[in-house]
Amino acid sequence: MDTVDIPTGSVSLRRALGLRAAVALGVGGTIGGGIFVLIGNAAMLSGPAALLAFGLAFVVALLIALPYAELACRYPTAGGGYAFVREVLGHEWGFLMGWVFWGSYVFISGYVTFGFGGYLSALTGIPSLLGALGLVAVCTLINVVGVKLSGQVQQAIIVLALAGLSGFVLLGLPSITVTYFHPWMPHGMAGVMSATLMAFLAFGGFDMVAAAGEEVARPERNLPLAILLTLGIVLFVYLAVAFVALGTLGWRSRQLR
Repeated sequence: MDTVDIPTGSVSLRRALGLRAAVALGVGGTIGGGIFVLIGNAAMLSGPAALLAFGLAFVVALLIALPYAELACRYPTAGGGYAFVREVLGHEWGFLMGWVFWGSYVFISGYVTFGFGGYLSALTGIPSLLGALGLVAVCTLINVVGVKLSGQVQQAIIVLALAGLSGFVLLGLPSITVTYFHPWMPHGMAGVMSATLMAFLAFGGFDMVAAAGEEVARPERNLPLAILLTLGIVLFVYLAVAFVALGTLGWRSRQLR
C-alpha cells in the first residue's frame, strides 16, 4: 500500500490509503447483506427485468458519480459531499449538509449494526444487542489504532465478502433454468422504473471514497478512479448475483424476499 506525505502549511498530512484500499472502502460501504433484499424486492416489482433495472440504476448513479469524482479531485479533503457544499455554497449550507450527512450515517450505521447483531445471535446465540455493541467496540478500536489498519481490515473484509458471493454465483450457474426468465417484463415498463428506484440504493456507497479524500494517496488520480471502479464492481456483483438468484429460484419465489 503506497503512502505519501503531503505538506499542508505547517502540517504534514500522511495519506495512507492507496487505490486498492480506497476501492475496498467504496465497495465495502456499498455491498452488504442488503444485496439479497434489494434483488428480491426488485424482482417482485419487475420480474426478471430486475437485471435491466440494476443497469438503469447504474446509469443514474454514474451521472451523479462523475461530478462527484470531479469535485473529489478539486477538494480532496475529509467530508466528501459536506466539504463540496461548504466550498461551493458557503459555510451555512455546509453546516446544514454536515448535519444531514451525520444524521443519515448514524441511522444507517445503527441499522447495519443491529442487523449484524441479529445475524451473530442466529449463529452463536449471543444476544443481538451485545453483538451489536461488540461490533461498535471493535470498529472503534480499529479506527483509533489508525487509518492504515482500518484500510487493511476493510480490504480483508471485502475480499471475504466477494469470495462468498463469487462462490454463490459459481455454484449456482450450473442450475440456471432459462424458463425462469420468461416472461421477461411481467409488470411492464412501469414495474421496471419502480424497481430502478429501489435498485439505485445498491449504488449508494461510492460517496464514502470522497469522504475519506484526506486520507487517499495521489487523490487527483485515485479518488475519481476509486469512485468509478466502485460503481463498476458493484454493478458486476449485483448483476451476477441477481442472474443466478433469478435463474435458480425464479422471480416468483418467496425465498428471494
